[in-house]
Amino acid sequence: MTRRWRCTWVGGFAVLALVSACLAPAWAASIGPVRKVNSADLRLPAVDTPPGFTPRPERDQVVTTGLLGSLFGSHLQGTLAHDGFRVGYHGWLDGANTADLPFVTYDIYAFGSIEGAQAAQTTLSRLVQGLQTTSQDSRLPKNTATWTDGTETFGPTNQPFAVSEVVFRRANLLVTVIAYNEGGTANAISEALGNATTVAVACETFLKSRVAASSRPPGASSAVLP
Repeated sequence: MTRRWRCTWVGGFAVLALVSACLAPAWAASIGPVRKVNSADLRLPAVDTPPGFTPRPERDQVVTTGLLGSLFGSHLQGTLAHDGFRVGYHGWLDGANTADLPFVTYDIYAFGSIEGAQAAQTTLSRLVQGLQTTSQDSRLPKNTATWTDGTETFGPTNQPFAVSEVVFRRANLLVTVIAYNEGGTANAISEALGNATTVAVACETFLKSRVAASSRPPGASSAVLP
């Protein structure tokens, strides 16, 4: 997210298959939101963790409205609360053991409605720093946006690191994936982009199945979380 947002997470933790359309029910074309969700529902299951990545559950964290305020400030907290933010999950995956020590974080936020998640996506996307790229994996939703930035630094000696961020929405669930790689070289940036995309695809695959399982035919119930 913003430079401040990234440094908060890094400083606090690091510095450390779609059914064919002809077989799908008629209501599948307008899948609704996930109606009941808690923080555990937003954690990427081990079975969906991409090969080469290692979950670090001790660095995961449930994201509450209060935590949004302490990490990102009261203004953003208020904005997301107004959009219907309910709960989120911050997950951490270590990348392959390469020279630039990559790791990836993913945040999945649940909102009370699809419209709320759309509004939050617009707000958060405006805060992302870096170069927005036009290329994206075809397995990700059309609303996906991707950025890269090789100008970040951390620690007392301002060590450089590269960042790539992927933001997308699936129904009323908003996902931000940020990949970090030590160094500001083109190789580090490229690896960060690849890692962010890989984890984003894993999150999308997981959430797509969850949203489909939670949906109901039109008119079954209100399109909001309880």
